[in-house]
Amino acid sequence: MTGSGTISTARRLAALLALGSIAAIPGEAAARESLEQVRARIERDGLHWIAGETPMSRLSRDEWRARLGSVAGVEDMARVWSPGPGRTPRDVHPDAPVVDTSWPRFAWTEVDGEDWTTDVKNQGACGSCAVFATVAGVEARANISAGVPDLDLDLSEQYLLSCTSGSTCQSGTWDTQILLPTLIEGISDETCYPYLAANGSCADACAGAADRSFAIVGGGWLPSVSGLLSIADPGEIREALVAGPVMTSFVVPEDFSYYTGGVYDGNPTPAELLSAWHTVLIVGWDDHPEDGFPPSWIVKNSWGTGWGVDGFFEIVRDGATRFGTQATEIEVDASIIEDWICVAGDDDLVVHLETGSGAIATREVEISLCKGEGPVPFKIESRWPLGWLAVSPMDGMVAAQEPVTLTLSYDEGAYDGAPGTGEWNRIHVVAPRGHTRRVYTELWSIPAAADGDADGDGDGDADGDADADGEPDHAGGGDAGCGCRVAGARAQTGLLGALGGLLGR
Repeated sequence: MTGSGTISTARRLAALLALGSIAAIPGEAAARESLEQVRARIERDGLHWIAGETPMSRLSRDEWRARLGSVAGVEDMARVWSPGPGRTPRDVHPDAPVVDTSWPRFAWTEVDGEDWTTDVKNQGACGSCAVFATVAGVEARANISAGVPDLDLDLSEQYLLSCTSGSTCQSGTWDTQILLPTLIEGISDETCYPYLAANGSCADACAGAADRSFAIVGGGWLPSVSGLLSIADPGEIREALVAGPVMTSFVVPEDFSYYTGGVYDGNPTPAELLSAWHTVLIVGWDDHPEDGFPPSWIVKNSWGTGWGVDGFFEIVRDGATRFGTQATEIEVDASIIEDWICVAGDDDLVVHLETGSGAIATREVEISLCKGEGPVPFKIESRWPLGWLAVSPMDGMVAAQEPVTLTLSYDEGAYDGAPGTGEWNRIHVVAPRGHTRRVYTELWSIPAAADGDADGDGDGDADGDADADGEPDHAGGGDAGCGCRVAGARAQTGLLGALGGLLGR
């Protein structure tokens, strides 16, 4: 049923849910369950997940709900309950890994010894979960389409958030299909419109954004087993994962904030059904044929690497959270990037310079083409002021057999941090079609005869702590939890290790 009939149905169901929520609604004003209470319930009920303190569990209820971004009105829910247009054809690059749905375990984070996903990000205090899940899906499917696991486009969540009608931090974008028209037109790279964790304006994207954008071919919802909430058939999700990760929404109980491992199996209240939705990216499955755990989906979140298992989680396939709602797959053709830039250089881009020395150290990075003939224009950009870091040249052309060498100069005299501390930055080599390559750099200003980690924490930031997004402070202070990249492992072995720990309890 569509149109006013659907809305009427939605209103009736909302009224029923409200009646069923009479006992649950007062709980909204009650104190959140403590970690000890959650752990006791897990033990009592024989659940299969591990609870611990996380950056999300330390938030207030309002701060926590702000990150879900799915407080849907009745008409919004009516639209969600309407059937989607169906999926698009699945196009897998001949050089991409061959995936068999009969495998008992599979994840795009560990195929043929390679991770085909991109880094975990942090959406910050903005209900932009669907934007992050969708961009992560586009980036991963571009890798798979290209047959290159580290193509790693770095696309702009802010562009998708600010340039899509009806997408805001406050209302959320929990229907991923709202985002598809913008993606088909193309979205810019991250440095063109860095993430703000705020609504922003499309007009604030960089000049020439259209020339440096990447576009998808199409997309749509997977066939569902339920007209109500459009919950996708698990078999359809598994088939779709052969071609790449799949976006989906689900209801998030408050105890999910404590998740640190295992297979989550929550039981949301009727009130949460109306107000606590979240969108994530499914990257694989685990049938758990030998350990007694329930079959699960392996999922990438957008709450930074400090939450879950390096930012990932596993969730039971047939639980009460309505996981699989609006499961959406997209079609990506990375062949529109005719020339791929590669960046290679000194693996150690960390330098240690003595406090007060005024010394300058240099490192070199080579830009070349790993596919195509070129010439291809490039330029160097950074989200933050370079400060102690200088790069030369800042732009140029690169062609086959004509690599370009970048010289990175680290100036201790321009570093304004306290003695014995360090700072990091990240530059982007930006090419057309949203194609960027990232280079991470650190400078440590060390006291004479010190060991290079004067504050003893090794996190490379100037004040000795880290922001809520799991990254060290960048130049000029904290980043307010905005969606910055996190270098480091996204190993699913962490999930397996957590499962092992739970089994050994």
